[in-house]
Amino acid sequence: MKKVLIFSSREICYFSGTFFSEQIAHAFEELGYEVDVCHIAPEEDYEQKLESYMDQEFTCIVDINSLLPQLGLDDGSRYLDHLAGPFFDLIVDHPLFHHNTLLNATDRMHVVLLDECQKAYVEQYYPMVKHVHMMPLSANEASCFEQKSVDKKVLVIGTMEREDHIRELIDQMKPDRKSNALRMIDYILADPEMTYEKALEEILSEQGMTLPAEQFAIELNALYPVQFFVRNYDRRKAVQTLLNAHIPVKTIGDGWDKVHFENEQYLEKKKGIHIAVSYEAIAKEWVLFNCTPFFNHGIHDRILAGMANHTAVLTDKSRYMQTHLEQKGCVKTYSLQDMDTLVEGVKELLGNRKLWTEQTACAYDCFCREHTWKHRVLELLSYIE
Repeated sequence: MKKVLIFSSREICYFSGTFFSEQIAHAFEELGYEVDVCHIAPEEDYEQKLESYMDQEFTCIVDINSLLPQLGLDDGSRYLDHLAGPFFDLIVDHPLFHHNTLLNATDRMHVVLLDECQKAYVEQYYPMVKHVHMMPLSANEASCFEQKSVDKKVLVIGTMEREDHIRELIDQMKPDRKSNALRMIDYILADPEMTYEKALEEILSEQGMTLPAEQFAIELNALYPVQFFVRNYDRRKAVQTLLNAHIPVKTIGDGWDKVHFENEQYLEKKKGIHIAVSYEAIAKEWVLFNCTPFFNHGIHDRILAGMANHTAVLTDKSRYMQTHLEQKGCVKTYSLQDMDTLVEGVKELLGNRKLWTEQTACAYDCFCREHTWKHRVLELLSYIE
């Protein structure tokens, strides 16, 4: 019988790592595969658990934001070298956060990214990774849902980092690196489609510098607070714009309670919730706001969650988004450089029931046709056929 091994070696925000692993496992089972799922807790003595899978043959092995490539055995060999079968590491944030994992890639390791430019980044700066793919994740329909809320609010789901902590991280950098970080922020805010790595490449070029691939990757990793700053800036700006227009907003996620806005009488703040419960929260609302400035050459799973739950998605504009979803009528976009388009988009979706119905129906059909977990598993299998 065909056998698949699914790991959950590292938990990520809102327990999404374990959740995604479980959904992938269920999809493989529906396709007739025998599936083993191995959850590794941080405090657990996991060596004996891992050894039970050594020298077994699998159709494939899958993990999310994996730690496995960094695990070694007492004899100096790498754990992954003792698993028979192609290994997929689904990286669900920017690969700069996975520098050590990518450096330890094995020949049978496939890195799967959410964004076309991130795929190109790994191909350019991590030549030891032999197999690189771009593939979105998926989402679930709410398991318990009755009807849309009476109060029409714009739902914002995501984390807000502590702004004082971000400033502290940047201030602690050595002077040259801090200068580059601040210039990167300026570049990306001026051009929202500019990637993190492109901004650094341009700054180094202006300085007459060219770094070897490995050194460039290390430098980009050290500049990670730039990503937190830009994401916070864009989300804060968007929410404040909606509140200034007296549009009711509900935020769900960690950190929002530490951020203060004008016109907060139009704002409802909720703490972060388990990703499985988030689908019910999305299904209840009419409009789901999305702003993922470092995934604008791909599709974030939050967008797919809105599509799966008949909630109109309003997301930041990019050429990729316009080509793959907006032109199909599945989402509506706004410009981070012209926030009036955000207000106009919300008013249009909430004020035009026909438009809202057409967009959500089109989005749901597209989700069912192209973006379920079964589609994702079939795509993974196509990489190793």
